[in-house]
Amino acid sequence: MQSTLVLNASYEPLSIIPATRAVSLIIAERAIALDNSEVVFNSATQSINVPYVIRLNKYVKKSGVSKQAKFSRRGVMVRDGFNCVYCGKYADTIDHVVPRMDGGLSTYENCVAACTSCNRKKGHKTLHEMNWSLSFKPKAPSLYATMLGRVRHDEVQFKAWEQYILMFQPDLAGRFAPIEK
Repeated sequence: MQSTLVLNASYEPLSIIPATRAVSLIIAERAIALDNSEVVFNSATQSINVPYVIRLNKYVKKSGVSKQAKFSRRGVMVRDGFNCVYCGKYADTIDHVVPRMDGGLSTYENCVAACTSCNRKKGHKTLHEMNWSLSFKPKAPSLYATMLGRVRHDEVQFKAWEQYILMFQPDLAGRFAPIEK
């Protein structure tokens, strides 16, 4: 099912919700659609295009909302551009820089995207034991980066979300491209 980007009344990206919830917010007149897909929800009395992006009618004060994403495999892959940090090929796994056997945690600071080949080769060894190094210090991606990375598979939806996310984090421009089918 398609997801919808929710913007605050100030156009700041807030969250991602299921399309069904977005449609119900539009029907209840709590939000307006800014970008619609061609998919249509039909009810007995009306038809509504499923929105890619909605904006809330009233400003929602965010309390304690972090601009940093919670740890996830997807977040690691998005941060590293779906490329293996060791060889540059397409990454399909994550690697713990400090192996879990040695007390390494599943955090953004300790996990990197890796291809299966490099991950197997490294195994439970440290970078020092492998005589490998990282070209950057791993850190948590922004919430906006993970939002944008979530729709890389759909070029139209990616373009719809990108314009609103880049208003609040312009340094993401060019870091992501939709995955070509």
